[in-house]
Amino acid sequence: MPRINKYLKILFLYFFIGANWVWGQGVIIVWNNNKEPDVAGYKVYYGKISRTYNNCVDVGKTTEYKIPALPEDDVFYFAVTAYDSAGNESAYSNEVAIGNSNALFSLGSNYPNPFNPVTFIPYSLPKKLFINLAIYDLLGRRIKVLENGEKAAGNYRVQWDGTDEKGAPVAAGLYICRLVVGHFCQARKLTLRR
Repeated sequence: MPRINKYLKILFLYFFIGANWVWGQGVIIVWNNNKEPDVAGYKVYYGKISRTYNNCVDVGKTTEYKIPALPEDDVFYFAVTAYDSAGNESAYSNEVAIGNSNALFSLGSNYPNPFNPVTFIPYSLPKKLFINLAIYDLLGRRIKVLENGEKAAGNYRVQWDGTDEKGAPVAAGLYICRLVVGHFCQARKLTLRR
């Protein structure tokens, strides 16, 4: 299956603080579906060392998996592989890390939420860091990049007006705001009402 890894990309690794999921109670990993007809399932790999995974879970054909209760004071790295009915397994997907990111950065809850026509997304950085803050739909497609670049330490508030990169209004519904700093990622659900 030489093509299989081409389609694997972890879309979101996220946890919610003050919403449905809390770090310490579980992490949800979501990836896109591989379109090859002979894909029999996926395996989720994770561990405390990048590209050295001591945990592997065969999750079958699902494209979402909750890993329960990981320690708050550690960093964990995650990747996904696909396998076919003959037992051939793809290379690892891109890697995503998550851990005690509060010391690194913090993504707050947007307000108002639900919103129409605009919402404000707060985040804070304890030191000068390179960040990427973007909006995604539930299929993992990037809708709009709100921030991308190096930012000084401080508290920030970014506005999203419910438009895509071209300035066109997006449909009402659920979106994900994702803040990435290095290998770390935090995400929040945003609900747009029209």
